[in-house]
Amino acid sequence: MMQARQAKPSISIRSAVIQMGLFALLGTAIILFYGDGPEQETVSITLIYITYAAAWNIVAGYGGQFTFGHAAFFGIGAYAATLFTIWIGLPPFFGIWIGVVVAALTATGIGLITLKLRGLYFGLVTAVFPIVFAVVFTYLGFQEVSVPFNPNAGLAYFMPDDPRVLSGAALAAALLVGVVTVVLVRSKFGLFLGALRADQDAAEASGVATTRMKIYALALSAGLSAIAGGLYASAALVVTPADTFGAQMSVKPVLFSVFGGIGTLMGPVVGAAVLVPLSEALTAHFGASLPGLSGLVYGGSLLLVITLFPAGLVPVISGFVRRQMEGGAAVRTISEHGSALVPDEARVVALPGGPPILEVHDVSKAFGGTRVLVDVSFQVERGEILGVIGPNGAGKTTLFNIINGFLKSDAGRIRLSGQDVTLLRPSLIAQAGIGRTFQTARVFTNMSVIENVMVPAAVRCAHHAEAHDSAVHCLAEVGLSEQAHLPVDGLTTGELRRLELARAMATAGPRGLLLLDEFLGGLNAADSGVLLASLRRYRAGGGSVLAIEHTMRAMAGFVDRFVVLDFGKVIAQGLPEEIWRNREVVKAYLGDKWVA
Repeated sequence: MMQARQAKPSISIRSAVIQMGLFALLGTAIILFYGDGPEQETVSITLIYITYAAAWNIVAGYGGQFTFGHAAFFGIGAYAATLFTIWIGLPPFFGIWIGVVVAALTATGIGLITLKLRGLYFGLVTAVFPIVFAVVFTYLGFQEVSVPFNPNAGLAYFMPDDPRVLSGAALAAALLVGVVTVVLVRSKFGLFLGALRADQDAAEASGVATTRMKIYALALSAGLSAIAGGLYASAALVVTPADTFGAQMSVKPVLFSVFGGIGTLMGPVVGAAVLVPLSEALTAHFGASLPGLSGLVYGGSLLLVITLFPAGLVPVISGFVRRQMEGGAAVRTISEHGSALVPDEARVVALPGGPPILEVHDVSKAFGGTRVLVDVSFQVERGEILGVIGPNGAGKTTLFNIINGFLKSDAGRIRLSGQDVTLLRPSLIAQAGIGRTFQTARVFTNMSVIENVMVPAAVRCAHHAEAHDSAVHCLAEVGLSEQAHLPVDGLTTGELRRLELARAMATAGPRGLLLLDEFLGGLNAADSGVLLASLRRYRAGGGSVLAIEHTMRAMAGFVDRFVVLDFGKVIAQGLPEEIWRNREVVKAYLGDKWVA
């Protein structure tokens, strides 16, 4: 065993019940303790911000899509709950749900426009939308809209004469978002979001429709944020564009989640529960002499926590509790399949008949004035191991990126099992039966070993149990059964390569095609032997392999045929012994003086 600790699992039912139960009990106790006093307003606002931050945490914390524009959805919820009460007498409780639908639809439209962007660019673009909504609502004459106040109204109006009712509704909303988060994280959707958060390209190559997943997450998060906005309107009793769509309202869920621990269930709860009452108390005592104190409290607290605990407070607290519970004892690792497989010797198999699994026809690609690929044509037979070799800069990786959809060719066609996949996006090509590894191993670092392989398995399999069994089988094939539940950050280079191969196998399926990009780079003889044995077994089971390597010697005893590229052109194809003696190949690798 390399290490004793296990990977941090997805939220367990037991852990979720304990955390949500404690939150519900503590929240109820606080609501009852303050009764109908003035402090109850702070309780309501705090619980509303917990709901808001937890909703934002779904798309940013679990999906990795850092947005600074959630005030757009918060404000839609606030205005929906208010305007429908004014226009048609619809109680705020029902107006909130109209806001949920409108916010989710709005988020879908925004997602279609922005979610092809990544990282900082996506975050900056989303910050524009609250500004746009603020201008629109101001232009429409909604500069300041008062919420109709009726002290004798019923529960649908949150009983304005008893502030505990609104606090109870806000607590219920926060619990609802928590339950949704737990269900999401434990689902196939949550698995895909985790992969997306770690490495979008690797997730796409594993068959995850990343843009669709991001839109789903954004729409869900937006709808839940609208609930918080609707409740906020009943607490504030007045709605203005500057408040509900303002920059500060977009920043607050970010502050609360990062302070408490982004990507954790209780992070938004702890962040808002600490910062909101602290800000309200200091503002009440010193606000007259120190205007803007609220922003100073939020900013200073965030700076302090990020400096001392970059991951937030909750990971620090949970880590301390876990260490106390474990008492320093080593954690036993459970193997799903017993001991790791010992690689078998290769057995020679006859290539099956029928049409080729991959056909590349006259593919060309240029970047600016540089022609990287020129009329490249070849095919991979079913059950064949085909090596693509060539000097540095020959166009090998560009060819792979075109085959699995990360780049589009300027000319030519790609056919997989008879289907034209030239214009398909990478996730659809992966679903058609192509698994991919990269020059540098790219794994989902926030997941365990088996969860890495579960991602493509869940794409291919309808049921969780089936996907789990597929992932266990693929890990056994590469000898990683013993490490299945360990975190990936402790794996060796060879084990990372084996993990990536297992994920590619789960993506392609047992009779698919593996694209291996310099998969032997940096490995010792033992690790290389395990990989090659795994690939021979994969071929024996009906799979096919297309492998890139810089040197032909590394694969001469492994492949059935070679395709040789030089300056983007195919200069030779044939058996290893034929390629070894080919004058053009020798010239490409060694130069003219080595050609007799």
